[in-house]
Amino acid sequence: VAKNKAKVNHRHLVNKNDDR
Repeated sequence: VAKNKAKVNHRHLVNKNDDR
């Protein structure tokens, strides 16, 4: 579960940078 959560957080950060 923790691994999956980390993956989701990483994806969110990437999307945020892409939006910028």
